[in-house]
Amino acid sequence: MFDYHDVMAGLETTAGGGELTALGEAIAAVATVRLDDLGPAELRSLVLGLEAARTRLEAVALAAIEVFDRNGDWAADGAYSTANWLQAHTGAARAVVGSRARLARHLATMPLTAEALAAAEITEPHARVLARGAHPRTRELFAEHEAHLVESARRLSADDLAKVMDRWLAFADPDGAEPRRERPDELHLSETLDGRVVGRFSFGRETGAALAEAVRSKTDELFHRDRRAHEADPTDPLADQAPAARRARALAELVEQAMAAGEGSRRQPSFTVVVRPGPAGDEHFETTGGSVVPPELAATWLCDSEVARLVMSAEGVPLELGRSVRTASAGQRRALWARDGGCAVPGCDRPPAWCDAHHVRWWDKGGSTDLANLALLCRHHHRRVHAGALEITMVDGLPRVLRADGTEVRHPRAGQRGRGAAASGAEAEAA
Repeated sequence: MFDYHDVMAGLETTAGGGELTALGEAIAAVATVRLDDLGPAELRSLVLGLEAARTRLEAVALAAIEVFDRNGDWAADGAYSTANWLQAHTGAARAVVGSRARLARHLATMPLTAEALAAAEITEPHARVLARGAHPRTRELFAEHEAHLVESARRLSADDLAKVMDRWLAFADPDGAEPRRERPDELHLSETLDGRVVGRFSFGRETGAALAEAVRSKTDELFHRDRRAHEADPTDPLADQAPAARRARALAELVEQAMAAGEGSRRQPSFTVVVRPGPAGDEHFETTGGSVVPPELAATWLCDSEVARLVMSAEGVPLELGRSVRTASAGQRRALWARDGGCAVPGCDRPPAWCDAHHVRWWDKGGSTDLANLALLCRHHHRRVHAGALEITMVDGLPRVLRADGTEVRHPRAGQRGRGAAASGAEAEAA
């Protein structure tokens, strides 16, 4: 029968040698428990005990992350930050690992908070709330008041503690930060593997108000158009379309109208289509993001759009698009985007638009500007290559990254080379 105290005693043994082995054995012991056989009291004990153990383990992990971050050990694998290293090795979301790295740095200046977290007297959400008071303008006063605030954290839920911290911050930092210049307008778009385009945007008052009014006006026009169509044909499904879907149609129509106004002979935007040889000798179409383009959609694009065809070999290597001078041509950049999918250093998450076309054999040492001698590198890794910390070589038409000692930098998860269309195709074939 399960005994919670025996399991917790096993966790306590991790303070000696073989810490991770002992921890793994303790977790394995918990995993063998037949949960359906536990009574209500035992199950409550297990749930609360595991929550406490998880909090204590997270405190240890955050302390290790802080030392790892402070020592700069993440740079050995070519990463540009602790968060980037964690993301590459764990696959966790960028926002999650970035938040953990920031909390780890804050806890290094919050000893009483770190101590309470390590004892599972408070939870990680409590620590994140308290960390709001550890910014440079209030750090000294927070150190004076930390004991009182941690005691409040022990008694209150994280939600109630947030209200206490709001009042404390209003007292400790009544003026807030110096006013910042208005942030620039931003629009981020990315393509999912199933071909959908997702994104987010942030516009200031001037641009945002105009866009919002245009979408509202077009959405209202579509609503009344759909109602009239439904009156003529009751089976028309557009009359029952969700508001969000109608707003998406409105934005799409606005884009089409703008394209037609700019160039009356063509209403569709420009596309780059990656053409690969199919299994039956036919042509297989993809976008540069790696998602499959159905033949009927490709036919539509080819009929009424400006389409650049990027022909790939069966091995996933873009065929030559010609030579330029020192700077890669637009066609070569399209090929690099499709092949490398972003920075060629394994584990780096920088997208193609943030990368430079690097000459593997440097231009000033006789290197040519063709695809066999080019690789996409983000600015951070581009500088590291030119500083001699990393080296790029080409193997079978694809870039490989070496450390200064000659060892290869491999993708930390599943042996992946990168995120480009060539890598995606290789993974699919292997699967």
